[in-house]
Amino acid sequence: MNEPIFEVLTSKEVVAGIAALVVAFITLLGAFIRWLVAWVNRKVVSLQTQMADISESASKAETEARGAREGVTNSHGTHLRDDLDEVRAGMKTLMRKVDGIEKARVEDARSRERRDQRAEDQIDGLRLDIRALTASAEKTHERLETRLECLESSRKP
Repeated sequence: MNEPIFEVLTSKEVVAGIAALVVAFITLLGAFIRWLVAWVNRKVVSLQTQMADISESASKAETEARGAREGVTNSHGTHLRDDLDEVRAGMKTLMRKVDGIEKARVEDARSRERRDQRAEDQIDGLRLDIRALTASAEKTHERLETRLECLESSRKP
């Protein structure tokens, strides 16, 4: 009772062909597995390199963070923020004093300018007075000379 399909499948040629296909498949599967292992190994090496770089960067960052911490750490009891607040308060006090000094300087300059203007006005007034006195003295002098000439001419016989 051998069926024809069974006879075909169990023939030497078909069994050899199937065996060749299975061997080829296993060979391809082996090659794929070798390629996959090599790919995984490359990825592992790449990850190890990245981890080494990250470790080195982290080490540098830690060193720089320590340096920064040392740069801002005080050798006394107050914190940097407290020190900055104190400096700002001092700066505000200085700015108020500078503003006061500037206002006083401006007021002094205005006062000096008013005083100088008054002095100039007085000097101008004195000039006018001197000119008026000079003009008056010249007129008086001319009148006196005229009278003297009249007196001298009337005395001459």
